[in-house]
Amino acid sequence: MLRILHANKMIYKQLEQRSAQLEEGLRENLQKLGLGYTFNRIGSMFTLFFTSRSVIDYESAKTSDTAKFSTFFNAMLEQEFTCRHRSLKQRLSPLHIEKEL
Repeated sequence: MLRILHANKMIYKQLEQRSAQLEEGLRENLQKLGLGYTFNRIGSMFTLFFTSRSVIDYESAKTSDTAKFSTFFNAMLEQEFTCRHRSLKQRLSPLHIEKEL
């Protein structure tokens, strides 16, 4: 993997672009649905919590609606977008192709 990263310097730029695209799409859709959420992202790592509170620690993360996250998670799987089954941390990888976003 390190050889691939070293040989292809554009991977990180591509990950940033795809992550920003994913964030924008998720925010637009969540706003259209009128759902309260908090979306935090740094590079290709992001967190999505179904709470209108700012999530900065474990206590604030516990305010997330886990049932809504479960619905979101299953909908993502139905679209063949693989993500972790927890709301604490997600990561976009070079394997997530543009059509998934």
